[in-house]
Amino acid sequence: MSNDSTTPSAAPLPIRTAHDGLALPAMGFGTYQVRGFAGAQAIASALENGYRLLDTAVNYENEGTVGKAIRMASSPRSCPDASTNTTRPASASRKAYADSDSIISTCI
Repeated sequence: MSNDSTTPSAAPLPIRTAHDGLALPAMGFGTYQVRGFAGAQAIASALENGYRLLDTAVNYENEGTVGKAIRMASSPRSCPDASTNTTRPASASRKAYADSDSIISTCI
């Protein structure tokens, strides 16, 4: 086995289509309790290794870390998908989504 400095590229993850037609990667990278610079490095590494779906939640309060990781990732950014969940009523969930989207967008 040769010891060259090239790293093989990760195989793309399979895509699944939801009942509403939304196409998402079959597996995502969870961000629960992922914070700070080390957390951003972990998320960036996941993106560089083929993950295109970040699983997050408003209650994690780590939007800044996620945004920093997307910025840090050296792989081409084709806008990774982010899934989120909340236990709030629908109106509060829409506001929380808008707030998170805004925070992540300003971090990128």
